[in-house]
Amino acid sequence: MLKHLTTFESSVTPLLGTYCYREGNSRAGQDLFWSDILSSVL
Repeated sequence: MLKHLTTFESSVTPLLGTYCYREGNSRAGQDLFWSDILSSVL
């Protein structure tokens, strides 16, 4: 489960990063929000 979740997140992280970066233009807090989550998970 953890391995699958980690692989899933590692493959989706770039997509989330790009999405959050685009949304960051209107929501600056989104980047910090996801950065904290990803850093705590990874």
